[in-house]
Amino acid sequence: MRSDVRLRADLVGNQFVSDSELNEYINQSLAELYDRLVNAHGQEFYVKQDVVTTVQNQETYTLPADHYETVYVELDDGSTRFRLPSYSMHERARIIGTNVNNPGRPIAFRLQQGSLSLLPPPTGGFTIRHWYVPACVRLTSDSDSFDGVDGWEEYAIWRAVAYAQQKEQLDASFALGMVAQMAQRIDRIAPFRAANNTERVVDVYRVRIYDFAPSRFLPRP
Repeated sequence: MRSDVRLRADLVGNQFVSDSELNEYINQSLAELYDRLVNAHGQEFYVKQDVVTTVQNQETYTLPADHYETVYVELDDGSTRFRLPSYSMHERARIIGTNVNNPGRPIAFRLQQGSLSLLPPPTGGFTIRHWYVPACVRLTSDSDSFDGVDGWEEYAIWRAVAYAQQKEQLDASFALGMVAQMAQRIDRIAPFRAANNTERVVDVYRVRIYDFAPSRFLPRP
């Protein structure tokens, strides 16, 4: 990618912009591209799974070091799997105070800084499966690579070209125009990764009620 940037910016053999500077421009540009793909909110391009076992009366569990955005949280009590919705802070007291038909397991989650909060605190060991988008990994070695999916790393290359040209106090309008062109291409295609199985609007809750029958702890159809 660094060679591609030098070629497009006419910097081959020119060290006014050093390799280390180009590496930084490329990493900044890849992070911008990565955010664009994550923000497409179709079926995920980048996703990982973390599995933890709960501990009795322990509310918070450390998030993976590379956690960026949570996609889905699921609880397995050994016989049934339950989707856990997120709770709002103003709902904490009501959830913790749930005592009518309490299922004895967490019914909601919330991200709190570097932790995953589960409420009410579990009464024992349950399996939590947490699907999440990892943070964009910085390229530090010439052998490192980035999955641009369909050549979309061209977005980052032209963005890095613009950074380099701005340092040289040159007109970066062509490079920025190419960035805008690539952005349009990505935004048009990225949300439809599963073209014949697009995302659907889901009625998660009409009313959030945490202290009635266990059947109402989950989203109603």
